[in-house]
Amino acid sequence: MIGVAIVGLGSRGRHVIRMLERQSQLQLVCGVDVDPDRGANTAARIPVTDRLDVVLANPAVQAVILATPHSLHEEQVTRAARAGKHVFCEKPLGMSRESALRSVNACSTAKVVLGVGHERRFEPPVLELRRMIARADLGTLLQVEANFSHDEMVGSDKQSWWRSPSEAPAAGMTGPGIHLLDLCVSILGEADRVVAHSETLATEMPAGDAMAALLRFKSGATAYISTILATPFVSRFQVFGSRGWVEIRDGKRDEPHQGWAMTTCLAGGHPEVREYPAADAALMNLKAFANAVEGLVPYPIQHSDMVNSVAAMEAIFVSAAGGGTVVAV
Repeated sequence: MIGVAIVGLGSRGRHVIRMLERQSQLQLVCGVDVDPDRGANTAARIPVTDRLDVVLANPAVQAVILATPHSLHEEQVTRAARAGKHVFCEKPLGMSRESALRSVNACSTAKVVLGVGHERRFEPPVLELRRMIARADLGTLLQVEANFSHDEMVGSDKQSWWRSPSEAPAAGMTGPGIHLLDLCVSILGEADRVVAHSETLATEMPAGDAMAALLRFKSGATAYISTILATPFVSRFQVFGSRGWVEIRDGKRDEPHQGWAMTTCLAGGHPEVREYPAADAALMNLKAFANAVEGLVPYPIQHSDMVNSVAAMEAIFVSAAGGGTVVAV
């Protein structure tokens, strides 16, 4: 088994610990948190320290999983890579293109695997969509329309870093928004130009509660992405091509997850709906990371995509803050 350390024992870190209990490749060895007492509040009885260097010096630790504030990712990824540890980093990898590029380069230089929490790529209907695109079933890709919104943060702790304008600018862009953006990059490639707007309309969230962005990709295709933090849950991702379209609707992400509905309409035909049962895409992502660490198969998310997703996100931040169109490269 691969010995791992979890860095960050907040809500996401605790969720990762629960996922680790449902697989057999990654063995949780220890943890890191600014408050070591948090270790007592997790189901896993592991030693917890507030010093990352202690964990990186531990020979039993072969990989680290980062569930920490976004601004810390670059430093923690590069330190882990230099210590020879494989790294799985929750999204986003960084807050700027240059930051993400430094993290990628550090892992490449150290020859360690870098995984990122873009778990939506592993959802069964998304995998089917990518197979359809690879077969050219949809023809020339023209446009994506996507929305991922919820009201789960309304009334949440005002001191949480998840609400901070510095850690999570442009409303839900670093949360649900980056998932949609990464899916766009995975099928449309590198973004070219971005215009975005973020507003606080219905809550007291200083980083905003409604964000909309229009992106043009180097291929000429476009994407509209929106995310709202003050409305009941909805998640849809729709791809339009010259020979058909596909829409993926996500069931509410409670536990257990409610699965997906995928509607396909090809030229000359009628819309057809296929239901997909619930599946833990985040766990699939961790297993893909473990397989790459073991040398079984390469990690399926390319470094270039990791950087391109962050570059487009950074352009959204800049446009939302100052208005106007921003070059995304």
